[in-house]
Amino acid sequence: VIISFSLTKNIYQGVGRKNKDIAKKQKASGEITEDDIKSLEKKLQTLTDEMCSRLDQIFLVKEKEIMTI
Repeated sequence: VIISFSLTKNIYQGVGRKNKDIAKKQKASGEITEDDIKSLEKKLQTLTDEMCSRLDQIFLVKEKEIMTI
């Protein structure tokens, strides 16, 4: 269970990194501005943090369930 939660967290973090890379490429090609990059990075970080927090909460509930059995 711990491994699957860690893996899921890593996947969310990886998605965030991938999207940041895409945004940087779009900036380099002139498709978006520096302000757009900063806004996107902030939104991506917020979403990543929220998902990781949710996963931590789920993990704590599951851990408690497993420990009571």
